[in-house]
Amino acid sequence: MRRLFVIALLIASGHVARAEVTIRFVPSADASKGHICVERLSDDSIRALQMMPSDRLSDYFKLFVQTPSDRGQLPAVLGDCLIEGERLVFRPRFGLASDQTYRAEFLSPLEDRKRIQTSLQIPQLPSTDRTKVVAIYPSTEELPQNLLRIYVHFSSPMAQGNVYRFIDIARDDGERLAYPFLELTEELWDRTGTRLTLLLDPGRVKRGLVPREEDGAIFETGKSYRLTIRSQWPNAQGVMLDEDVTKDFKITNEDFSQPNPLKWEIVAPRVKLSDDATTQKDPFEPSKQGLRVNFPEPLDHALLERCIDVLDDNRRVIPGEISIHHQERTWIFTPEKPWVSGRYQLKIDPILEDLAGNSVARPFEVDLANTSVQTSMTATLEFRIP
Repeated sequence: MRRLFVIALLIASGHVARAEVTIRFVPSADASKGHICVERLSDDSIRALQMMPSDRLSDYFKLFVQTPSDRGQLPAVLGDCLIEGERLVFRPRFGLASDQTYRAEFLSPLEDRKRIQTSLQIPQLPSTDRTKVVAIYPSTEELPQNLLRIYVHFSSPMAQGNVYRFIDIARDDGERLAYPFLELTEELWDRTGTRLTLLLDPGRVKRGLVPREEDGAIFETGKSYRLTIRSQWPNAQGVMLDEDVTKDFKITNEDFSQPNPLKWEIVAPRVKLSDDATTQKDPFEPSKQGLRVNFPEPLDHALLERCIDVLDDNRRVIPGEISIHHQERTWIFTPEKPWVSGRYQLKIDPILEDLAGNSVARPFEVDLANTSVQTSMTATLEFRIP
């Protein structure tokens, strides 16, 4: 009942939206014998597939080895299709080849007969290598009481399914917290199976909701906690983690303020090296020095990787590499080609959030009936490179 309540809450606040059908490879403890999931199907599609005989499901999903010409000359990979919850799952009869690219095709069972295709890369998984936890975000040791997400990054794909038994949060006296996470059946993994998003129970994060009123907030301000990732957790080949990994943190006051781009500091690189041209053949030298943006607070690590673009004077996106530093308080962009003097723009996707789920567009705890709430902010900043 609580899960339905929370999902309804997230939909109402704009944090969950129905997406397009997705197809992904899910690693398993049997190495390459993972399976393919067709997810985010509509209710009508699920009902139509559920009414079909199991031997007919393969008419709507096929997997092919992708060749350089990819003319569809090879037969489909052998395997079984079945419905698991709200997903169509394809389990190959034989192990899929590591580092091989496959083409997956899903045909809608509805009247529109829409066909969705995607390429899937099967990762190389050394059987003797132990997986490590390479990062936990937020990386700062002080977190707001209304923290919304934790990200765990692994060095190779992990086994999926009921992962919460390998993760716990305890107070400084060693007592474990009861159900701090929203334990979803469809876990929040990225496409590589190496990044897991842990969603703190929003019903206990947001004020005034029944779960928080009955069970209290997850964290207490001023208290210290320890997140533990257990070494018993196997990777996709069934090899357990190298060791337990912990993160200690202290809880500060709740954060209800939206990130404000107008308060960001942009440190632009200088193409002009010197005003004195007498000692240099050319005082202007192309530079690939990074553009630095400093934030007054840590922002969501995963969203920082995709929610900021750099545009040239013609509003074209400049390709380059992004890195995040100083406990998610600094964003650095290094262009593929050298900078030139001129005007540029920083384009910010308004879904960019802080650690408490407050986005540039609106606060997490927004009252949709309150028309005085500010639900949009400037999402473009201009700067010059001299």
